[in-house]
Amino acid sequence: MDDTKIIESRKITKEEYDAITGLINKYKLNPNNFINNCKTLVLNRIEFNGNIFNGYNPEKNTISYNDKSNIIRELIHVASSTKSAYQGICIKPNKVFPESMGIGLNEGITDMFLELYNKEEGEFPFEKICAEVLKHVFGVKLFNYYFNNNDGGFRFFFRRDISTFLIDLDEYFHKMMYAKYLYHKDGKITRTLELSIKVLMTVIIDDLISLIGSDEKNRKYLFNKLKSKTMKPIYDIIGEYNYEDYHR
Repeated sequence: MDDTKIIESRKITKEEYDAITGLINKYKLNPNNFINNCKTLVLNRIEFNGNIFNGYNPEKNTISYNDKSNIIRELIHVASSTKSAYQGICIKPNKVFPESMGIGLNEGITDMFLELYNKEEGEFPFEKICAEVLKHVFGVKLFNYYFNNNDGGFRFFFRRDISTFLIDLDEYFHKMMYAKYLYHKDGKITRTLELSIKVLMTVIIDDLISLIGSDEKNRKYLFNKLKSKTMKPIYDIIGEYNYEDYHR
């Protein structure tokens, strides 16, 4: 987006600033990262002829947008950034497991806090459910790692291998982005892609269960989420999904 025409540049408004600090403080998390980033943050309204576009560039600490409707979501990304190429927990190369970037989980956490702020469903339903399950089991303070951009602390918290879960969720993220593109373009996706996504979701659910343990209440919470209206946009694309049908 570097060559996009900028119509207007501005600083963050008090209303926007208060919205994010209020959200972070409500859950007794650390706002310092967001406060520091806002000192140099620039919001650029752009000329963009496609669909609604909102994006955050962590290296330049700029938000580009052609519609105000999703600025809060980008500001949540600002709150998880250290103004480097990688933002949020797990969004950086890991020396031991370089494939476990955690893009999917990062987007899910962002959607979760967006919904906590204004009840908006967000863009990544399944990824958000994964974040909500972790919140349910381990508590909201787990996400101080997200707002502190503390990848190492987040991984160490689990004291077990979370990398498989992150890798599998990233693969789902990329396949689902492609499926959404096909669905919105042609109204359908291939049967092979549909089955691939369903099997991958099953693998991720297994990964998640291994992280949260075998407590029946936690498993029930997870499966109720998978049956909730949150997942409707995904099931509209891939069809009906039942964990037991695809369980390995």
